[in-house]
Amino acid sequence: MGSKMTEPDLTLYRIVDEVLYYLWDPIGIANSAGPRDEYRMYVPKVFELVKMADGPTLSAYLLSVERDRMGLAGHSASAHQIAELLLAWRVRIFEASSS
Repeated sequence: MGSKMTEPDLTLYRIVDEVLYYLWDPIGIANSAGPRDEYRMYVPKVFELVKMADGPTLSAYLLSVERDRMGLAGHSASAHQIAELLLAWRVRIFEASSS
């Protein structure tokens, strides 16, 4: 993240981090003493996709992380819900910043 983020971008980035840890949480560590930064390596890419892509693209990325990087079966319905939630946050944040 080489350049300085705008306030809306920073807000969205933080929300992506929170959503990945507390809601997406494919390995189930949010309710344990697991490391808070467990999914942080995925935040930059997910943030980029939330800003630029559509729901199916974002959902497909989340599924690929679950399957290809974590070795899990992957849950397409959950990935779809998380993608839609993040895209709704994008709309809300950027509409609020333009008013």
